[in-house]
Formats: sequence, C-alpha cells, structure tokens
Amino acid sequence: MQVLRLKRGLFGYTPESVRLLLADRDKMFIRAAELARAAEALVLELRSEVEALKAQVDERQAGLRPAQSEVANLRTDRDATRVELDRAAATVAQLTTDVETARKELEDARELVRVADAQLARRRATSRSFARSREGRGETS
Repeated sequence: MQVLRLKRGLFGYTPESVRLLLADRDKMFIRAAELARAAEALVLELRSEVEALKAQVDERQAGLRPAQSEVANLRTDRDATRVELDRAAATVAQLTTDVETARKELEDARELVRVADAQLARRRATSRSFARSREGRGETS
C-alpha cells in the first residue's frame, strides 16, 4: 500500500487529498470484505470436508466393530487353548514319568526273571546231577 502525501490547504487538508484518502479507505474495505468472503468460503469448504471425513471415519469404525468382536473372541479362544495346552503338557510330563517308571520296573522284572531262570536252571542241573549220582549208586526213591 502506498503512503499518501496529504496536501494542506488554507482550512486543513485539500478536498482532493480527502477524496484520495476516502477512496483508499473504500478500496481497503472492499479488499477486506473480499478476503473475509474468501475466508468464509474456505471455512465452509473445510467444514464440508471435515464432515465428509467424519462420515468416513464413522463408516470405517462401524466396519471395524465386527472385526473387533472377532478379535475378542479369538483372544478368548486363544486363552482357553493356552490353558488346555498347559494341562496337556502337564499330563504328558506325568505320563512320561510314568512310562519311565514302568520301563524301570519292567527292566527290574526282566532281571528278576533272568535271576529266577538261572536259579531254576541250577536247581534242575543240581537235581539231575543228584538223580544221576543216585542212579549210579543204585538208589531209587
């Protein structure tokens, strides 16, 4: 904006200077009104965009609700499955211990059978030997 050089006359400023000053003021008011209208139009446009975006957000949130419900259900299922898995792991550990114990008992039983078989074989051998020696001596029962 230009700075006006106001001319002075006998009774103050000259009429031409006053007219220029008023015309400059009117131009500023017109420009300010144009800027205000442009700002108002921009505000209306932005409000319209905001409303459209809010509608999109609401629509997307509505679309997400079933998915959120599904996620909650899946989390519940996962937690229940985790509990079942922990129980199954404890059962497997117990069964593994039981199998190992049974294997040791079976091995011990096999060893006892071997010992008993060996003792029985020795007794039979001793009995046969005793019977032969009695036969050889001519003794009968």
